Amino acid sequence: MTTSALLHFIEHALEQQAPRLEDSFPHCFAWQRLCEDAPAMAEQASAGSEDAFDATDSILAHRLQDEADAMFRTAHTVGLAVMCAADDRTADPEDAMERFDRQPEDEVEEYFEQLVLEVLGPAEAFFADPEVVLDERAVEVHRLHALAWPHVAEYIARLDVLFEALDEEEEGKALLPESAHGVLMALARVAVLLAALRWMAEGHSG
Repeated sequence: MTTSALLHFIEHALEQQAPRLEDSFPHCFAWQRLCEDAPAMAEQASAGSEDAFDATDSILAHRLQDEADAMFRTAHTVGLAVMCAADDRTADPEDAMERFDRQPEDEVEEYFEQLVLEVLGPAEAFFADPEVVLDERAVEVHRLHALAWPHVAEYIARLDVLFEALDEEEEGKALLPESAHGVLMALARVAVLLAALRWMAEGHSG
């Protein structure tokens, strides 16, 4: 696919699938609960700093939850779209992407859950510590992450600009402290890792 075609494909996936991700995501992983926990994670990560996040501030907490939800939907959907577009086993990436627009079959969900339990932790830890030993499944997850992340980062940047514009319009200043940014980026990374695991689970069943 050409660059322009890839961009069009990604944008179509974001329009069609991201808003209803909860209808197609495997039930075994509570991604929405993870997004709801973003304020507590930001507070813990920034404890003791001048820019500490106050999770008891309901306005800040709800705003961060909204951003976390949008971040996860965007990162996960873009990640899957890039993986589908890069798959040379199918002539039409749209056909590949359709597999992720519905709940997975039982066999796929079971393998996805196994990958989450056995692979997600080490794959996530590898970002902070490159000495973490990865099995061949985790190595493949990171290969897929590296393939998708440049495109995900582009769309994350668009989200950041959107939320900043809303802040300026509504509040006259940025609503979220800088300390929340790291949590949002970590959620985006997890969303792409989970996209890779979903891709692998579908391939395993096929």
